[in-house]
This record gives sequence, C-alpha cells and structure tokens, in this order.
Amino acid sequence: MNKFLKYALVGVLAAFTLVAAGCGGDKKEDKKEGKAAEEKKEEKSSPAEELKGANDRYLRLLAEYDNYRKRSQREADQKFNDGVSHAVTQILGILDTLEMAAHA
Repeated sequence: MNKFLKYALVGVLAAFTLVAAGCGGDKKEDKKEGKAAEEKKEEKSSPAEELKGANDRYLRLLAEYDNYRKRSQREADQKFNDGVSHAVTQILGILDTLEMAAHA
C-alpha cells in the first residue's frame, strides 16, 4: 500500500469515526443515536468484539474506497471517450468538406 493511500484511508477512517461518534449533524438525531451508541457500547464490552467491530468498519471503509476508485476511473474513461467522440465528429465534418472540394 503506498503512502498516499495509507494517509487517505487514515483520514477517511478518522472522519468516519467522528461521524459515527456523533460530531456534527442534527442535534436531536445525535442525541438519539448517542443513546443508542451508548447502549451498544455497554453491550460490547469484550475486546475481541471491539476488535471485530473495528475490523468490520475497516473492511467496509476499504471496500467503499475501492468502489470510489473504480467509479472515478469509469467516469474519467467516459469523459475521455466523450471527448474523442466529439473531436471525431468535428473532424468528420471537415473531412467531408475537403473531400467534396477535392472532387470538384
């Protein structure tokens, strides 16, 4: 894993953790989610369960990043193909005009 990817994942994981902890957003929903999170924390007291939960969040985050990377690549490819199509369309018009001029 290259250094950029590692720092990007750490940053996204930190942001995900802040959102999951209830930093920001609607206050009423945060309170409800906070109470639910506290109840879940009380239920999850085992370090093995906490590790399993952290591993699950990490794997989900990794999958989300992979999906983002693939989607970004598809969008870039589509933009390139659209540009090529536009250029070819413009050139075909010019070639038709030059061909008509050559036969005249």
